[in-house]
Amino acid sequence: MRVVVHAEGQPYSEYIPRGPVVRVGRAGNNEIRLKAGAISRHQCTLTFTDEGVFVEDTNPVCGTFLEGRQMSTRTLVPEGAEIQAGGFCLRIER
Repeated sequence: MRVVVHAEGQPYSEYIPRGPVVRVGRAGNNEIRLKAGAISRHQCTLTFTDEGVFVEDTNPVCGTFLEGRQMSTRTLVPEGAEIQAGGFCLRIER
């Protein structure tokens, strides 16, 4: 499994998870670092489980969206769905 990141429609980065929890944000201690002012230091968390991948918004001020809908709780990411935050789009690929 991997996380593919696009910024404004262009390839930005790719990340292969090394553990069950992947933190996403602007700060250097995140596994996926998104360098933009519209991204929180700790934007969201991806959790990889046997049931699937869950996303949780860790800073609702900036907002994390799943398929265009703002998230308010930990949510299962449907296969092929896009997670959006501050001009970035993340997609989980197998």
